[in-house]
Amino acid sequence: MAEAARGKGPSLRPRVERVEAAVDETVREHRERAGNYHAQNDKRELTAEPVPHDVAGAPARQEARMRFAEPDDGRRKKRPQHRKRQRKHRMRQLDVPRRHRQLPPQGKPLDRTIQTLGRLAHALTLFQPHPETRQPRSGTTTNTAIHASTPSSLRRFVAQSLPVYPPPMPQITDAEKLIRLLRAGRPAISIVTHEEADALRVVREATDSIGAHVWTWSLLEGVREGYEHTASSIADTAQPAGAMYWLMQQRLPAISVLLDMAPHLEDKHTLRALRRLITHAADTDGAVIMVDCSGAGRPDVITTHVTPFELSLPSDDEVESLIRSTLKELHRQKPIDIELSASDYKMVIKNLVGLPRRQVVQLIRDVVAEDRRLDAADINEILATKRQLIATNGTLEYVESPANLDDVGGLGRLKNWLTAREKSFDDKAAAYGLKPPRGVLMLGVQGAGKSLCAKAIATAWQRPLLKMDPGSLYDRYVGESERRLRDALKQAEAMAPIVLWIDEIEKGFASAASQSTDGGLSQRMFGTLLTWMNDHASPVFVVATANNIEALPPELLRKGRFDEIFFVDLPGEASRRKIFEIHLRKRKRDPSKFDLDRLAEAADGFSGAEIEQAVVGAMHEAFTANREPTTGLILTQIASSPPLSVTMAEKIAELRAWASDRCVPAE
Repeated sequence: MAEAARGKGPSLRPRVERVEAAVDETVREHRERAGNYHAQNDKRELTAEPVPHDVAGAPARQEARMRFAEPDDGRRKKRPQHRKRQRKHRMRQLDVPRRHRQLPPQGKPLDRTIQTLGRLAHALTLFQPHPETRQPRSGTTTNTAIHASTPSSLRRFVAQSLPVYPPPMPQITDAEKLIRLLRAGRPAISIVTHEEADALRVVREATDSIGAHVWTWSLLEGVREGYEHTASSIADTAQPAGAMYWLMQQRLPAISVLLDMAPHLEDKHTLRALRRLITHAADTDGAVIMVDCSGAGRPDVITTHVTPFELSLPSDDEVESLIRSTLKELHRQKPIDIELSASDYKMVIKNLVGLPRRQVVQLIRDVVAEDRRLDAADINEILATKRQLIATNGTLEYVESPANLDDVGGLGRLKNWLTAREKSFDDKAAAYGLKPPRGVLMLGVQGAGKSLCAKAIATAWQRPLLKMDPGSLYDRYVGESERRLRDALKQAEAMAPIVLWIDEIEKGFASAASQSTDGGLSQRMFGTLLTWMNDHASPVFVVATANNIEALPPELLRKGRFDEIFFVDLPGEASRRKIFEIHLRKRKRDPSKFDLDRLAEAADGFSGAEIEQAVVGAMHEAFTANREPTTGLILTQIASSPPLSVTMAEKIAELRAWASDRCVPAE
């Protein structure tokens, strides 16, 4: 029997081969189940059970039951509560005869062979890297002995022995980042944000974790212990200089949290007191944490001593947690109806990503407050409100893109380029060895359609289009312009996947291409942008447009900065015909009633914007005369307005000559 188990006996070889095949099949099935582990958890629906009322109408329960419910397929898993029942249940599932449920240590050679194969399969699976974390899996091999008379029994044994794949490693939180800075001995930390509540929450989590003593100062309350507003204030500490002098008298290590201290640093006494407080914190193993709504007015001597700390926007999981907690709270106050499918609920989360926690909670309250209901109809309202909130920041703006590429005339090569790279963002492309495209630079004649190219990219890839105006980033205070740029890029990453359109990039960073006249601000901001373009890992596709090539810094034009540099020239005759057709149909006119070939020929040298204005001018003339527009009216408008290609012929010819061997034609 022993010789047969070692492979010398021909009677056991087929059986061992079946066992090995069963092990391979079990490992494959288990990997497939593990790959779908997270996908199965997404098949959930948000349900809110109505609160039953008694005869008087009052709620019979104080707290509504809201939960994520798995779809009921009519099957219930048996989960024994006691170890003995659990073991008997498992043995019964494995079809193990009763006499073999307690296998002696010296079992039969075939039994030991089957056990060894099962444990080997387990070990091999453990040492295979996880498909997401790329880390070795952890787990322990079970010692359950089993007499597997058939390969199916071994399959069930190995399936129950293999470990469940752990989820991907969570990202480090803001509180953990702050703890690292405090433990590293940073004496001064600066948090510039409009979300003071979020900043204090992060600081509180960090200080509670390390067990630090905390003093909090504000102009209204002075110095108080801890974070609670109800705590008694220290007398004569409302003035910033006096408060910091009192804090310096404390000899024990402590964290001093200063709220809105930056505006008071114009006073020389306050500035000197803060510098001494930072030195005192370094000597006593403490720290000073400044929470300000703006870094304006902070002297350079303080800026060089503080460590900037930026709060991150909530992730998808945090947004989901905020939605659930807000809905539960509203439901306890007054019952609400929630009718959202799993896909609709994901869309709600996606539309709220990129907003601060306060705005996420307020937006959910707004859509539910009126009708006490959350359903698919509220998705558009959430998206519209989000666009308004983003527009108030002044750095990013939502832009509506055409419904499909049929609304974009010409640009044939650009459309083919987009089609070839549409699937480059999938996991299959990464496995194939491809990296997703990072961005394109659009050069061309004014009005030729560079803005339309950005909209075409967003339409082709079905992604939101965000526009960033570089001119709106600049601020008169030192450090504020760089902070606004970092905030805009951070918000763009939080809302990914998106298309980020930087319009007229040469105007926003004009001084970066020549001798700086603004103290190096444009060069620093341009360097920040280039560094982010090279290093960011989020699916943000950058579309930069420019009109003046001479104003572009050479660093922007080198190969590798963008995936491609397109030159958008004036449209050809076929493209002009398509543009006339699009603008006539957009204004509720039948293009077949116009001589499009004649119009396209007459508009030679016209840009897309100039063609649109010719159609609009003809419609104004027709409306004044109380008649329908005709081909003749449009031809009159074309003849009466010389195009840009005539008034700036020399400059356009120079632009075409420069781009002839440096750019790819978009047409």
